Amino acid sequence: MCNDLNRVCFFVLIFQLFVSCKMKNAEYYNKNKWIMSSRFPGHPLKAKPLEIREDLYVHLNDTTLNASSRLNDYTIYRFNTEGDLNYTKTVYTDSFWTEGQGDYVKNGYQMMNVYHSGSMNYTTRRFSIYLGNGRFKEIVDPFHSNSLMPEPRVTIESFTEGGNIVKQEFFNDTINMNAPYQTLIIFYEGQRILRQVGIRKKDTTDRYQYYYSKELLLDSIRYIVERKYAKKEIFVNNEHGDVVKFFEITSGGDTISTRVMQYEYDKYGNWIKQIEKSVEKNNYTNAPNNNPYSLVVRNIKYSDK
Repeated sequence: MCNDLNRVCFFVLIFQLFVSCKMKNAEYYNKNKWIMSSRFPGHPLKAKPLEIREDLYVHLNDTTLNASSRLNDYTIYRFNTEGDLNYTKTVYTDSFWTEGQGDYVKNGYQMMNVYHSGSMNYTTRRFSIYLGNGRFKEIVDPFHSNSLMPEPRVTIESFTEGGNIVKQEFFNDTINMNAPYQTLIIFYEGQRILRQVGIRKKDTTDRYQYYYSKELLLDSIRYIVERKYAKKEIFVNNEHGDVVKFFEITSGGDTISTRVMQYEYDKYGNWIKQIEKSVEKNNYTNAPNNNPYSLVVRNIKYSDK
């Protein structure tokens, strides 16, 4: 159940980041055209699909792309013609699901999220107000403070340098708007992230530096936390640009996470099957994972089908 809750938070967070578009008057920039949520930084999907359904299977009976197993959950993604992700729905059981749908208005966007888990069922509206000079104020109404989806009450998002520098300021106090509890500055080149700088209370600064191959595929991310080198993530990509090997290495050289992926592709070059082996190591136990494999199957709808 804990993993399921983490996946809920992850999908909703990614949806919040994706539901944006470039407005002529307001200059709100979407840096994730045709990009789906992923555990790894993604690259744009090919052939501009309209809808994708992803089925996650666990407890595989073998370790090939033809394995059969138990369906854990599924997620539906829909894009508009501009490549903005404007709808997601993740279903775990008949009584446990989340749904988000966005729309675009003159000076930003608005979005509706529905959370349903057993007896808990509520809806939140998320919308932005244009403040001028490339600055937007995002408001959540009504605001819910809970462990399922912790979030700031208000976010101020600013765009400069043609959208290549994005500044996000997070507030828990709706009255005192001069003291964000966290600030994130993201530097882009087009849709590629170059680096991130996070500033928390007491001037604590974290820096994430992104490195790319000559083919402009993500090669590694270096994490500096509280001004100290913390870890490095390494990505090995195939000819389609998809990650086939992933390593998470601490500053001391210990490998704490590895993932190995295989894929099957459709005629457009988008993967439709992915099998993954994941091995995690932590400070609490070295016990092996008895079910390290998972399988994701995609059903992709294109405009020409």
